[in-house]
Amino acid sequence: MYSYDEENNMFFFTDDLTKYLLKYGISIEHINKMKTKILENDRGTYQRFPSLNSPERDNVDLVPMDKVIGTSRGTAGLSVYDNVREMYHGDREPHKFKNCFSFLDKLSLGELRKSYEELYYPVEMVYYVDDDKYFVSSDGNHRTLTAMLVGAEYIRAKVTNGYCDTIKKEKFFCSKEFEIKYNIVDIMSSGNIYDFSFKDNKGVFEICGYPAPREEEDLFAFLKRISKAIDDDIKKVNRIKKMPTIIQKLILRYEKNYRIEQYINRKYLSEEGRLFWRNRVPVVLHSL
Repeated sequence: MYSYDEENNMFFFTDDLTKYLLKYGISIEHINKMKTKILENDRGTYQRFPSLNSPERDNVDLVPMDKVIGTSRGTAGLSVYDNVREMYHGDREPHKFKNCFSFLDKLSLGELRKSYEELYYPVEMVYYVDDDKYFVSSDGNHRTLTAMLVGAEYIRAKVTNGYCDTIKKEKFFCSKEFEIKYNIVDIMSSGNIYDFSFKDNKGVFEICGYPAPREEEDLFAFLKRISKAIDDDIKKVNRIKKMPTIIQKLILRYEKNYRIEQYINRKYLSEEGRLFWRNRVPVVLHSL
């Protein structure tokens, strides 16, 4: 049912998945719908969850499949169809999909769809109350994706409520916007200094020496200040790079901002070279 592409480290559905589903009575309209239903990322980073003994945790309920936006082992940005059709090794388990599909030979399509409402072991989900959406948080990735693909209307789930924290959400999207704008791969802290790893069309390079947040700064003020510093560095580098090499060397000899030399003489890092120094710790911006 699934084959392994060793070169790309990927499993893929051996035959035509569309023809396979059509054979069992799943309509082309529904298949096309699953080809356009794109999985989304987990929103748990900016949710508030009830205490462990709260009645809003682990309630078993029937969850409407059309309100499920993603799964913890799903590949966000790909459709439900493609998440089942192919997967990198470790993302999902093809033998689990094979086991789910085996019920197409044991039950009628109607019985199979209904069976997801009667699961002995419910899948585990978070309910984003403010968005009225669900996300598979733990057990049940393969069953949920298969249930979507075959057209089940509901699935039995153990559900925990999550409530949007608007400040955390604003911080999360502000930090992501900053990272995307500058193609930042990771940020490391060395005391009061931040080291940024950027990515361009040649690879990943590191610029060390950006100042960490000041004591009185919140995340938004910090990102505004660092954005200006990066922009100013890049403008200066672009001016210098237009000059003859001998002039560049002379300027760099007296340049007090040592990030400029790092930008001009970029050293691209291999995967091994990106190992972190012992005295540095990763920085998660939206947690600042």
